[in-house]
Amino acid sequence: MRAVVYARVSTEHEAQINALENQLEWYKIEASRHSDWEITEVYVDQGITGTQAQKRPEFLRMMEDARKGKFDLIITREVSRFARNTVDALSYTRELKAMGVNVFFINDGINTATNDGELRLTIMSSMAQDESRKISERVKAGQKISREKHVLYGSGNILGYRRENGTYIPDPDQAETVRLIFQMYSDGEKGLTKIVNELYRLGRLDAGGHVSWDASKVSRVLHNATYKGCICYNKSHSDGYLTQKRVKNLDESSYVYVKGDFEPLVSEEMWDRCQQILLARSARVIDENAKKHKYMRNTPKSVWTAKLRCSCGAGFIQFKWRVNRDGAVVHGFQCYRRTRRPSISYLQEHGLDLGISCQIKAISEWKLNLMASKVFQNLTFDKGKTVKEVYRILNRCMAEEKTVRISRKAMLENSIAKQKERLDRYIDLCADGVITKQELMERRKGLDEQIAELQSQYESIEQEDERSGSIDMKLISQKLDEWQKAAKTDVSRELINSCVAQITPVSNEEFRWVLDFQLSEVKGINMTSCTMDGFMELARFVIPFEDAKAFKASRNQKIHRRDWTDLTVVVGIRSKIHP
Repeated sequence: MRAVVYARVSTEHEAQINALENQLEWYKIEASRHSDWEITEVYVDQGITGTQAQKRPEFLRMMEDARKGKFDLIITREVSRFARNTVDALSYTRELKAMGVNVFFINDGINTATNDGELRLTIMSSMAQDESRKISERVKAGQKISREKHVLYGSGNILGYRRENGTYIPDPDQAETVRLIFQMYSDGEKGLTKIVNELYRLGRLDAGGHVSWDASKVSRVLHNATYKGCICYNKSHSDGYLTQKRVKNLDESSYVYVKGDFEPLVSEEMWDRCQQILLARSARVIDENAKKHKYMRNTPKSVWTAKLRCSCGAGFIQFKWRVNRDGAVVHGFQCYRRTRRPSISYLQEHGLDLGISCQIKAISEWKLNLMASKVFQNLTFDKGKTVKEVYRILNRCMAEEKTVRISRKAMLENSIAKQKERLDRYIDLCADGVITKQELMERRKGLDEQIAELQSQYESIEQEDERSGSIDMKLISQKLDEWQKAAKTDVSRELINSCVAQITPVSNEEFRWVLDFQLSEVKGINMTSCTMDGFMELARFVIPFEDAKAFKASRNQKIHRRDWTDLTVVVGIRSKIHP
């Protein structure tokens, strides 16, 4: 019988039988007592919790090998080594049993091949889960004692200090940077962006030893109570002993501050004064539930912020550009990275690298509306050319999909053949009297289910082959007709949301529009399954001053030639849109 070993050690310091080397030696001795066991593989997870199977790579590899029919039996020392989560223990052993693979928990005397195996496993795994709960409670109690003893958590990589012998030692150069930040902000004359500008001008290094600053980094320094000599606890907590995910605590009022035994870098008075300024400058609004929150938090996104993606990789934020005479608010959109770094003019004035900030300027909403109208007009103006281009890309994608389907079918055929070979071996073992008819029936049931599932997948791919006939160009033409009809008046937000995948300013004069033709509607083609990642250009055109002037005039507005630079718009599709 092909058997594998699964072992797990929770820490690097477990002693005696719990140590990895001792565990493996123990398994060898145990295997020597079973002449019918042939150990073919050993799976070991080190320093990993047992409460979640998803956090154990070797366990998951073992499960994958079981699905491939590589072994018949898993031997492990006890239930707590296999799983401390009752749900995981039962679901995985049931899945294994369906594949004809049993699990033998040696110390617990549980074999899932027996009739009462699952009942006994349920009891033991529940006990293991309860032990995890107790461990979690002991850890929390230990953390409480650690707080009382002023123990520092974290790696110690904090600007202004070095971590030595369990405490913080001021780093002279970095400490000077911290004091400079607090001094500039406490005066009330400089905001976060101006402080960032000054740090770049002075060439001050951050905690990583680089001249790399933005408003968020400066804000984190100002909020850090460590600099006034305090240790802050309860910034995050576990969401439960089963999942063990860290959850950030957004309620600053529940933070616990304890006086540390290290030298503060700023006085408590200066730190508190900076907090007052931060609070005063933090715009807050009251929502429909009469709760205060920071400005723009939980506010709905504009369709443009959802579609715009800067060439530097950052997203865009919306801001109020101006208010017209009639009271209408004109919005603009700015690269987020640019808002958090020094301005281009500041970098030029002080001879700093322009690459520190993003070069893309703010974009007014009316220009986006203008581009949208021209995009759909140009695509539908020469509809025949557009249809041919989309048709060409679709054909290319279809060819790749066909190659993928052929590969998947070959893999499934191989898996079905292997499962049938296993079934034949079990029939031979039963004929030779090695296993009973009952055992054969149990194992055959699991194999039959697997073979049926694999055959179902194979048939599904064959159905895809049947559906993936020739592409109907009329459907592509119909899609363009829908766009043309929708774009006769102003391009609606609904049309932008459904038909535009992404808008990228390549430069301040050139914009790339990636369209979503919703091609899954065209003969069942699934564009996201293609691996062609390149941008496929459909159209390229320039928007001159005359078009901009006419667009503004249609809205009873004016624009001067000196305020306009011709825009180049490149329109296309990607066969695979990246997030």
